[in-house]
Amino acid sequence: MEPNQTGTQNAQLTSSSRSAVAYEQCKPEFLAASRGTLSALNIDPGLAVRTMLTAVLNAAPYRESIEKLPFCDHDLINKLEPYALGLGYANALLAWQLEGPKPTDALVEELRRTRRVLVTELELVQLRGILPEGSIKLEGTSSYNAMVQDVRAIATVFLANWGTVGPQIGGQSQHVEDALAAADQLVAALAESNQVEAKTESSQLIRLAAWNVAYRAYRELERVIDYLRFHDGDAQLIVPSLFIRGKGKRGERPVDEANGGQAEPSPAGGETPNLPITPVGPSKPF
Repeated sequence: MEPNQTGTQNAQLTSSSRSAVAYEQCKPEFLAASRGTLSALNIDPGLAVRTMLTAVLNAAPYRESIEKLPFCDHDLINKLEPYALGLGYANALLAWQLEGPKPTDALVEELRRTRRVLVTELELVQLRGILPEGSIKLEGTSSYNAMVQDVRAIATVFLANWGTVGPQIGGQSQHVEDALAAADQLVAALAESNQVEAKTESSQLIRLAAWNVAYRAYRELERVIDYLRFHDGDAQLIVPSLFIRGKGKRGERPVDEANGGQAEPSPAGGETPNLPITPVGPSKPF
């Protein structure tokens, strides 16, 4: 039985639920790999996943021949599909995290304006002798935390001495109470941002590890198909290369030595493999 060398026209990426299952199954291996030395991810992860799954489909007719070969890692080849699905899911999780909470610029600017108003009012009440000069030590605007501390310090003193301070600054305490709320809101947003950043760094490492694990399995399948189809010269139509490679002898996969065997991501040999079009995505919100 001959493979579909142009790719199966109706190939579809397996459902996101299968991707989630594959990710959970492969996660222990991804975590173990993340503690070792990893190669850079220098290809679009989505392209890598689609190409890997296409290769799995195209190589299926050769499964019996592959199983007879004594020199290849059969377990590694058999795991290529779940590895690829796991990589796609890890990439989707990272993308969702990167699209999460936005920078806190608006909250910072609001607190900066609030601090400016409170400092002006503080100077006024100190000038009028309502509060002694130097009674509040200001941290300045060198950091977000410094601005938060200044707003909290001024607002707290104002409210504690509202009977004498209030009449000097308009008699309305709402803007002072709002200042405290704005400070608390920024602190909470910064904490959430730090948590998201930590999760993102972790997810980036997991995705990188998943890429390394999946790519190792893909290279094993490449080598086996190269061997089986050496005389036919169509190995790259069955298992498309993930990177641009220079021209070599018939049946070989020449490597771009100047870039460690890898270049900008592109289907091999100028051919466009039949790639599944359904994107990988988590089956539930992260």
